[in-house]
Amino acid sequence: MEIRKGFTLLELLMFVSLVSLILVGITQVLGATLAGSGKSQAMQQVKQNGQFAISTISRLLLQSNEVTVCAGSQLDFTILENGSTSTYRFETILFSETNLFRIRKTYNGVQSWLTDERVNVTNFECNLIPPGNGQPGIINFSFNIGKPGLSVENIIANINFRDSVSLRNY
Repeated sequence: MEIRKGFTLLELLMFVSLVSLILVGITQVLGATLAGSGKSQAMQQVKQNGQFAISTISRLLLQSNEVTVCAGSQLDFTILENGSTSTYRFETILFSETNLFRIRKTYNGVQSWLTDERVNVTNFECNLIPPGNGQPGIINFSFNIGKPGLSVENIIANINFRDSVSLRNY
């Protein structure tokens, strides 16, 4: 009588089950690592966009000669540049996504974006505290920047940016 060596059906099923559990565990760890990396990159993009927008608006406001509109979601002011007056406007506009942009009305209304198309800007607001008693006027402005995920509702990074700028006494 010959003895056959091999695996029984039960042993094969146990092996396949064990390998499947190990592969599922590895997949879960890899997925969590990739998701964390994606969130970190999204936060970096949001921070870079927000810091650039804050610094640009603040720098130009410090150079301003007159603030003409500072209410709600619109900020307009003028700057004396090279002997002529330039008017700047900052606001958000909705295309397929919301981005923060500035329009330089002088020189044919040149428009430039302060944020890139990979982020969404919402709730841009500004208000002016008028000058008085020898104190300069102050402009407070804020906005949210978010980085969308796979769907519109899935925001994977969202930061509120705000700043206050003391204006020159005009």
